[in-house]
Amino acid sequence: MSHKTLYYTWDLFYRTEKHVVKSKEEVLICFVHFILITNGFRCIGLGDSKSFEGNEPKSRKLPIGWNDVLQMRYEHEGKLYLFLVTKLDEKRILINLIRPHDKSVSLIELKTCSVRNMSGILDRLIPSYKELNEYVVEQFIDKMKSSKKTKDATCQTDVSLMGPVGRCQLNFMCTRPGGWQYTAEDVERFNIRRLITRVPRARPLRNLNVD
Repeated sequence: MSHKTLYYTWDLFYRTEKHVVKSKEEVLICFVHFILITNGFRCIGLGDSKSFEGNEPKSRKLPIGWNDVLQMRYEHEGKLYLFLVTKLDEKRILINLIRPHDKSVSLIELKTCSVRNMSGILDRLIPSYKELNEYVVEQFIDKMKSSKKTKDATCQTDVSLMGPVGRCQLNFMCTRPGGWQYTAEDVERFNIRRLITRVPRARPLRNLNVD
């Protein structure tokens, strides 16, 4: 989707959600949900149940009560995905996308400083929305969609959108050979919130300044 199309379709989407959005964290959750929807995912309700028949009602909208539960279920290409949000602190949230079918796990960490306003057009809410969209798609959605059904480590992106309007700093982090990794056994033994507590910070691979 082009940035121009993203810009205008977001405005239509956010009009239906902004009345329930209470924080910058929730703006980010809305935006990531929107990116999922524009990439073919459909929401099938709240919760983290692994039960999936394939005929559940599908929607482009966020379900009622999403910002109280912070756990949602999605369908994409006939597979179930679990979308779990953890508030790490007042400045950061961790979003996990889990595909129970093959126990694939993908994560991104987002910082609330990327959100400048609670209302208005997209470039007022998230001035660096173009960069955020590109990296969520690349590091979150694409890696999950193309992940192998193995115990390979899942890459993580720490997206820190800071500084003046139109400029951001991006710190990329990825698992290294011999470093920490999520395995199928990890997913089976630990729920995602416990799993988060045992993941050390990976060393940033590089920093980029994006104008």
